[in-house]
Amino acid sequence: MLFFAPSYSGFATVIDDIIRSQVEGVLMLAITMDSAQAEEVVDFGIPFVVINRTVNFDGISQVGSDNHSGGYWAGHYLSSLGHRRIAYLGGLPGSSTDLQRQAGFLEGLPPWEWIAMRWR
Repeated sequence: MLFFAPSYSGFATVIDDIIRSQVEGVLMLAITMDSAQAEEVVDFGIPFVVINRTVNFDGISQVGSDNHSGGYWAGHYLSSLGHRRIAYLGGLPGSSTDLQRQAGFLEGLPPWEWIAMRWR
């Protein structure tokens, strides 16, 4: 079964459908879920694996990449080539992947570039 959640509302729009469907497990891709929603699903006994996002809840397995390091090396690489007008275009605002990548990206830039970029 596939459930689609609009990016503006995240997991809240599909949680009831998932529970009513009596699925045996869930793979979640690129969706935003808070710890209260995670706890609700775990309480129903549904095994969950979150892919490419993080949830601050111990009852859910998570698989992801090192977003912070990826962002760091992207910023560092562009800066090392001599680029000075570097922009970061993020994903879903407030998502764990976006926040981690942005933090790494800014750390990969020399301090003087980060300060100039932040205040533009």
